Amino acid sequence: MQKARTAKRHSRIFRYNGQSIQYCYWTSPGQAELDTIIFLGTGQTGSIPKWVASQCPSGVAVVAGAPHWKADASGKDLKDFTIAYTRTSFDRVFADHQLKHVSTIAISQAAPGVIWAAPSRAAQIKALCLIAPLGLTTEFFGGSDAARMRELKRRAYRNFRQLKQSPLYSPRNLYSFLLLIGVRMREAERGASDRKYAEGLSYTIVKDCYQLARQLPFYLFLGARDVIFPPNEVHAALERAGKHDIKTTVLPLSHPTFIARREAKLLRQIIAKVRAEAN
Repeated sequence: MQKARTAKRHSRIFRYNGQSIQYCYWTSPGQAELDTIIFLGTGQTGSIPKWVASQCPSGVAVVAGAPHWKADASGKDLKDFTIAYTRTSFDRVFADHQLKHVSTIAISQAAPGVIWAAPSRAAQIKALCLIAPLGLTTEFFGGSDAARMRELKRRAYRNFRQLKQSPLYSPRNLYSFLLLIGVRMREAERGASDRKYAEGLSYTIVKDCYQLARQLPFYLFLGARDVIFPPNEVHAALERAGKHDIKTTVLPLSHPTFIARREAKLLRQIIAKVRAEAN
C-alpha cells in the first residue's frame, strides 16, 4: 500500500501594530530544494494549506490566507496589512530555506498582496503567476464599495452552487466549507469582514501587473467556469488597458480552491509550467 503524502507545517509569527499573530506555511512532501511559493486566498487557513501542499510536487511552500480579521476593524489599513503579511511570509520562507530565487503563485484574493509586495523582491522572483486574481476586473463590479460587494456576493453564491464546487460534493469539501464559515464568523466579530474584498476591488492592478510583466516572466491562469472573475472580463480589462502581451491560459476550473483532489492535476500542471518558464 502506498504511503500517504504528508506536508510539513512551519508555524511562524507575524508582528503587526503591536500584535503577535500566529500563522503557518506548509512545505510539500519530498526532499527537493524549495523553488516555488504559493499564496492562498482569504479563508484558506486551518487544514486547507496542508491539503494543498500535500497535492503539490516536491519543493513547494504553501502560505495560509492572510488573517484579515486581525486588521483594524474599520478596514482602513487593509492594504498595509496585506502587504506586511505578504512581505513577512516571503521573508520567513526565504530565511528558513536560505533561498536566493523562487517562483511565486498567488491565488484569488492573495493576488493584490503579492502584486503590491513583489516589486521589492523582483530580483528574487524567477516567475510570477496569478490564478483567478482579485483586482483585474474592478470595472465590472460597480462604482462604489457597496455595489462591488453586492456583485461579489452574488457571484460567489452562483459559484458555490456549481455542482463540483458544492460543499456536498465530498466530505473534504464539506469540512473545508465549515472551516470557511468559521473564518467568516471571526471576521464578522472582529471587523474587516467585507472591507477586505472592497479594498482589493477598489484597486485596478492591471498597470502594476504590466510593470511586473516587463521585469520577469508573468502569467495569468483563469477558470473557464469561474463566475466570480470570468476570463472574458479579465481579457476585456487587459484589452482596455492595452496590455495585450500578458500571457493568459484558461483552464477547466470554477473559481479555484485546489482543495479537492480533482483539481490537483491542474495545480501540478500550473506549477510545472511556471517552473519551466522560470528556468
